[in-house]
Amino acid sequence: MRGQTGALDVKFLTALVERLINNYDVNPSQVYVTGASKGRLMTSTMLIEAPDLFAAGVAFIANLPQQSVRLKEPALPTPLLVTNVTKDPLMKWDGG
Repeated sequence: MRGQTGALDVKFLTALVERLINNYDVNPSQVYVTGASKGRLMTSTMLIEAPDLFAAGVAFIANLPQQSVRLKEPALPTPLLVTNVTKDPLMKWDGG
């Protein structure tokens, strides 16, 4: 990943999904993205940066920072299931 933008990650994952759709028997309307912890942040980034590639996403064990520079209004609404717990030692419920 380059800096805080995730530009290289987004470009790589977008190219990967497009390659799978174009070269293999992948139904483009049934591609999903998921991740936990920092992967949860990448899940949100992909749904914001490339919402047309994914039918839905699932994000585990992470809150999005309110001041995150990566967040912007997504171009398309995409279903997203988010799960958190109150006693996670890595991703504190109260932040920090």
